[in-house]
Amino acid sequence: QNMSSSSVPTIPSNSLKPSLSHKLAHSLIREYLATHAQRHVLALFDKENPIVQGESITKRSEIYQILQLSTKVHQDADGNTIRESILEKLVLERLKRLKRKKRRDDKNDRTEGEAEDAKKHKKKHKKKSSRRKDKVDETVEENKETAVEPSREERRKKVSSLSGRSSNRRTTDAQDLERAPTTRTPLSSNTTDWTGSLQKDYNKNGSQQTSMYVDDSPNSAGLPVPSVASSSQRGFTPSGAPTRQSSSRQFASSDDSWGMKKSRQSTHDDEEDLLLEDVDDGGLMMEDVDSTRRNVVSKRPSTLKPKQIGSTVGQKIRHLIIGETKMFDRSWLEQGFAFATRPDTLYGIVQNEGGSCGVIAAVQAHVLKELLSAKGSLQSLSERDYREALIDALTSILYNIDNSKMVVCVGKRSTDHANPDLCFGNFTYYECSSREQTRDCISRNIASYSNGRGLGVLQIMASAILTRGLENIQKDMDMSCNTMIVEYGYCSQELVNLLLVGRATSNVFDGMKMIGTRGDKTYLKGIQTKSEIGFLTLMESYKYLEVGSNYKEAKNNVWVIFSESHYSILFGKENNRDAKRLTLYYWDGLANQEEEIALTITRTGVDQTKDLNADSFVPPLNRCIWTLWPDATIDWSCDPLY
Repeated sequence: QNMSSSSVPTIPSNSLKPSLSHKLAHSLIREYLATHAQRHVLALFDKENPIVQGESITKRSEIYQILQLSTKVHQDADGNTIRESILEKLVLERLKRLKRKKRRDDKNDRTEGEAEDAKKHKKKHKKKSSRRKDKVDETVEENKETAVEPSREERRKKVSSLSGRSSNRRTTDAQDLERAPTTRTPLSSNTTDWTGSLQKDYNKNGSQQTSMYVDDSPNSAGLPVPSVASSSQRGFTPSGAPTRQSSSRQFASSDDSWGMKKSRQSTHDDEEDLLLEDVDDGGLMMEDVDSTRRNVVSKRPSTLKPKQIGSTVGQKIRHLIIGETKMFDRSWLEQGFAFATRPDTLYGIVQNEGGSCGVIAAVQAHVLKELLSAKGSLQSLSERDYREALIDALTSILYNIDNSKMVVCVGKRSTDHANPDLCFGNFTYYECSSREQTRDCISRNIASYSNGRGLGVLQIMASAILTRGLENIQKDMDMSCNTMIVEYGYCSQELVNLLLVGRATSNVFDGMKMIGTRGDKTYLKGIQTKSEIGFLTLMESYKYLEVGSNYKEAKNNVWVIFSESHYSILFGKENNRDAKRLTLYYWDGLANQEEEIALTITRTGVDQTKDLNADSFVPPLNRCIWTLWPDATIDWSCDPLY
């Protein structure tokens, strides 16, 4: 009790390391949360159980290797990979094994019971036969004692009286067979329910037992002749009574044979269901949550047939996007639409690197438009709500471009290691004729869009280009030689306009403007109708261009912000644009926001830009807001972003 500190035994440091089972359990939990995109739960789990470099299992390939699991892909009828977590697969396998074991145990118990009953019957039948023989012998001895030999007729009557029960039963059975219908009926689902009743008939009637089937070819007496039929020919009469007699051994053998075939078929099906899907072994589960988002597939079979874009059209798409000589960098090749994992900003799409922010902001704006139309706060929505909003957003983009013919593209990375640049010719596409068909097609392929390190950005770009048409896009532009990606890998205004308003115009003012003289006129195309999504830019504050009311005063309180070569989002959760006081929220997918940024807008009626000039030190976002509300004072919930 008075042990000194020096006498306390020390614990070796290596004993504090987690065991393999401990690490494996953590990895299965992480993989499950990642597969089902439980981002906030995964963040909390990692906070409580941090990943230790070199100790934690962070790759699916390690889990497959340790558990010796198959990585064969499990697909639906349309060829889409149906992703399920490894933990779910293991639980399903365990449940199916228990079910098969119970089925085998029940079958063995039934077989042992029938064998025991048959043994008891044989013993009982042997005793009855012995008693009948003894009675006959006693009668003969009595006749010998009286010295009067009975006639043959008398002896036959005597024996018949002793065994009348059996002969009467045979007569009754023959009459039943003559009356029974000879048409076979399919084996009903209550086959096993007859086992007990048939066994009772057997025990009651000696060796006479009713079979499950009859042959419909009559013999000379006009009665159906028993035949050996396959399991597919067995059946019951409509009345439910069995239609032929046989031994219980024959019945048990027939039933077991059918049961074994069914069991073998079920086992084969179970093995097919238990195949684990193939997952990219190179990716870390915790780095890319949405790369393993479950592919939610409609139960209805798809009537759309995938087609390959081909090298000719693929090359034209590539030239329109980036030109003939430039190459895609990683920021475009590894960017999809994955949502944030922090609880306050679950609605935000995360941008991995600079470059594709224009496409991400356009899709984010459509996602917010869909989410804000639902009831409840953005933070209270479920993971499925965010996924469905993404599906609706992508559908709306294509529907706004052409509501009669929409094209949905699904990407495939180039397998040419010498030239790793993307080849659009490897993409497959689906032609849809209605909004519902388009949404269903996107829903079936949503995993390829929501993969944070996938080809989602390039897929929606290719889909929008093919939906609008290559020639029409070139006609939309002021100069047909323009590209969708411009210098430094930034998005062009044509690309942003195509995704927001459905036309690849080069300007943001209302309608069209003519420049030049009468003999040399040029028409510049802008925004023709009021947009669903708004657009504000810092360049208007510096008087470099004009944003028209069709774009600035959009139908929804969602705006794409273009400021200092970067696109971000400003939105309001309530449709109260004309109120004197309102709250707007800011999201920047590249800024790694940890919390929601709110801006309180108060309309004062006094122009706040009267003394504003190019050198004024104010937040760029304030300048953008003042292009819409010049009289607004702006209060930030955090330090202003400059």
